Amino acid sequence: MRKKIKKFIAIFAVFLLLLPVVNVQPILAESTLEDGEYTIDFRVLKNGTDDISTMDGYTVKPAGLTVQDGKTYISVTLKSSEWIKTFQVERNGEYVDAEVVSVNEEENTRVVKFEVDDLTKKLNVQTRVSVPGVYDTVHTVQFQFDVQSITPVQTEPPSEGGQAPENPGNEPGTNNPGDNPANGDNPSPGNDEPRNELADGLYTVEFIVLKHGTDDPSMVNDYVVSPALLTVKNGQMDVAFTLLKSSWITQLQVERNGQYQDVEVRSKNEKQDTRVVGFPIEDLSKKVNAKIKVDIPDLQYHNTYDIQFAFDPDSIKPYKGTSAPTTDPNGQDQQNGADDDDPLTFNRDADQQPKDGDTADPSDSSALNAKTADISQLGLYLAMLMGSLSVILWKNRSWFLLRLKE
Repeated sequence: MRKKIKKFIAIFAVFLLLLPVVNVQPILAESTLEDGEYTIDFRVLKNGTDDISTMDGYTVKPAGLTVQDGKTYISVTLKSSEWIKTFQVERNGEYVDAEVVSVNEEENTRVVKFEVDDLTKKLNVQTRVSVPGVYDTVHTVQFQFDVQSITPVQTEPPSEGGQAPENPGNEPGTNNPGDNPANGDNPSPGNDEPRNELADGLYTVEFIVLKHGTDDPSMVNDYVVSPALLTVKNGQMDVAFTLLKSSWITQLQVERNGQYQDVEVRSKNEKQDTRVVGFPIEDLSKKVNAKIKVDIPDLQYHNTYDIQFAFDPDSIKPYKGTSAPTTDPNGQDQQNGADDDDPLTFNRDADQQPKDGDTADPSDSSALNAKTADISQLGLYLAMLMGSLSVILWKNRSWFLLRLKE
């Protein structure tokens, strides 16, 4: 009887050890896709972490997924293409250049394609980002794909296997400037009818701060007061506006005549941590390129952003004041809901996730630990758990035998 019980325990232990493997294999087998075109969501992560990389904000989602002859290809649209000098993926322990499918110089984008062996594993990628006169470095990031988001695309087969459409603006998830009719409130250069010149005087004009090359609000938009003060004198225009959290914004430059120049500081209020800045402007219907440097010593955060100011000429109204507004039109201080008792309200990832202007809530655990399709570790953890249980059963076999005899 005792030998039978020992044999039963041994077989049961082996069964427990093999159970995770048996469960994992069918899941992986079911993920096999038929030849065709699909879309798939993804995230770009900082190397070796689950934190979103800045590179995530320079990609268009979802990506194109092509399955041909059992091989899987990913097509990704890169924004601010001229800054991204190289894009390489790791293949067999080496970094190789991704194939350039198409380039759109007008929209400053390009589509790259590369083969992926396993969509459930993170893919190592190296990019060289070069912003002339500002920034030039090589980044190692990781692409993490969400296999549960795979959706078939009802399109005609491409002319060449695995290639994405030549026009990245037609791909799912593309959000190019001017494509969205809802953006009609944002000025579009060249589309406005000739406007009458403004008489000398003071006016207000609404504006928004955009992520560079997009129509998405930048996180910087939460740290400016709109409307701005518009001064017209001798036919020349000048805009001035209030910056919130002034101590964090250590530099603000706007592009003039092809060069970036510091804006003029008109006034400061150290108690409220604000300052008023201004600069001349020739055409309110065109976006103004700008660079902003943010330094938050308490958070050990130091970064420079490329942004654009978009003014709304249709919002111009005469102004009876003499200085730039420091409150919104309703007379409420524009602190964007920030609690004065908690000064650390800056969201370092806001410009890295361009999703309809939303910013991630650092307290939201679901955002920090998003669901992924990597199940390889699940099997390992289950095996360890079952193995531990089998050891406990074996060590206490005498106790179990006594209970069975009873």
